[in-house]
Amino acid sequence: MGHGLDSIDLEAAARVGIKVDNSPGAFQDAVADVALGYILMLSPGLHVVDRAVRNGEWPKPEGRTLRGQTLGVVGYGAIGRGVVERARAFGMEIVANDVRMARMAPEEGTRFLQLAELLEISDVVCLCCNLTGENKGLINRDSLARMKPTAFRGRGDAKLVLKTLHSEAEPAKLDRLKSRIDRCGLGENVILVNEGLSRDDLMGLVNAADCYVSLHRTEGLGMGMLEAMALGKPVIATRYGGNLDFMDNENSLLIDFKMTRLRADEGPYRKGWKWAAPNLQKAAEAMRRVYSERAFAKNLGKKAQRDVLQRISAEKFTRELYGFMMSL
Repeated sequence: MGHGLDSIDLEAAARVGIKVDNSPGAFQDAVADVALGYILMLSPGLHVVDRAVRNGEWPKPEGRTLRGQTLGVVGYGAIGRGVVERARAFGMEIVANDVRMARMAPEEGTRFLQLAELLEISDVVCLCCNLTGENKGLINRDSLARMKPTAFRGRGDAKLVLKTLHSEAEPAKLDRLKSRIDRCGLGENVILVNEGLSRDDLMGLVNAADCYVSLHRTEGLGMGMLEAMALGKPVIATRYGGNLDFMDNENSLLIDFKMTRLRADEGPYRKGWKWAAPNLQKAAEAMRRVYSERAFAKNLGKKAQRDVLQRISAEKFTRELYGFMMSL
């Protein structure tokens, strides 16, 4: 006996004559408590504070009180109603969705909505439905894109500058990028720089940034990352290419990758060629960390600057070049 059947091979059990059933209500309070605990932790960013304090820091991340926020509950069974009961005590507005809602009556203070509308108005979404073949992948990239930017806690003031190159040669791709930014409601948070920049303007842009990100799939010398590190910026980059000559786990945030083959021609790269596909989830986690843990990011930038100036200085380069020439 158990609470859920998601991890049980029901067909195999049936073949050997084992009856499998759940025990509804056995853990509804415990699960509802944990769900509300996660909401209490994530909304004010207590997990960020906890990790930083353990590292000797004392951050003050921007948080939000639960009162007045909208909680969307997907699955209005015993656990869903338990989460609603607890969340309402904190002053949250409640909306819900359930496959059976046409035959259900919501409790006072709860509105039933279609999933798309629930996602659009919710600050927090809590999945309280069992996993089935029909709802697997219910929350995906497209459903998250429906949610308002403020649903992603404490990053309303974050700006992402995307510097494109030769975008005029791929207008359709540029239009898709702009459309995706708009669909995510990030028009005020993402700045596209499409025009060519002078050397001074480009370095001024890097120097004005709090972090430099290079999720490259192929890389030569890694000059952009090198220059950003020399300016004392924390750098997030793919763990691949010439940048590994001066980047490591101590002075950078390196993102692991999976080697893949191109399915179609991409600029000068041809179908079938290999390139490195960075782990975007890990990259997003690294960017969130730089945003939330300012002291960590500052110290990482200082470490990067020291390492680069020691390893790639003009004097060291001259000595190594001289030594190489003398060995010929």
